[in-house]
Amino acid sequence: MRSLGFVGLLWVFICSLLACKKEKSNTIVPVSRVQTPKETLEIASSVDPILELPHGPNAFVLDFVEEIEDKGWISDSLRLQQVGIYKALDRKGVQLFAKKPFYPIAFKNSEIYDGFHHPIGRTSLEATDIAVFEKVLHIWAYYYRKAGTSSWIEDGVIEQWAFPDTATAAQAKKILQKPMTGLYFNTRPYYHQHQHYLYVFQARAMAFSYTQQPLFADFKKKTEQNTP
Repeated sequence: MRSLGFVGLLWVFICSLLACKKEKSNTIVPVSRVQTPKETLEIASSVDPILELPHGPNAFVLDFVEEIEDKGWISDSLRLQQVGIYKALDRKGVQLFAKKPFYPIAFKNSEIYDGFHHPIGRTSLEATDIAVFEKVLHIWAYYYRKAGTSSWIEDGVIEQWAFPDTATAAQAKKILQKPMTGLYFNTRPYYHQHQHYLYVFQARAMAFSYTQQPLFADFKKKTEQNTP
């Protein structure tokens, strides 16, 4: 084989260099897609507010049950298991939030659903009213009673109804405030709406309802003045 000589070697070197450069230019290097601040803001603003609701009692309720416990109103899961009161509360579904027992309520077990479908028709609610409550996402309840009592036991329940939006929660409260609804029979419940939530303070006897009024007033004030 004849020698390439200096010129031939130089030509081979130049061809190799050009080939490497072309190969490098054709190589695709994956680059991570980074969202700009503007894009991030647009995505955040498009998130459905339903997804932001906690599946459980919110901060207002959790803080409040902590406060009333310090005032002598305690939870009592054992009593609920032994006595047939507040039947809407699902004993088997009880869950601890911040070490406090909360009970889910299925809508079809709620006082509102039961009152509407009662065989003697003890409520003035209409089908269009019930359709509003059917939009509820979840209902959680907290049972509490007065500590240090054994025969005459004052107690009550806080219900937290979570709706898809503020407008639906406000509409639900307006419906409950209609005269002669017949709901929470023979008691004096208290209703409060704040943001996506409707709160119901109820008791099993009229005398207990009046006892709960100061608690309700305190809770309402806290939700209106603070944000969790």
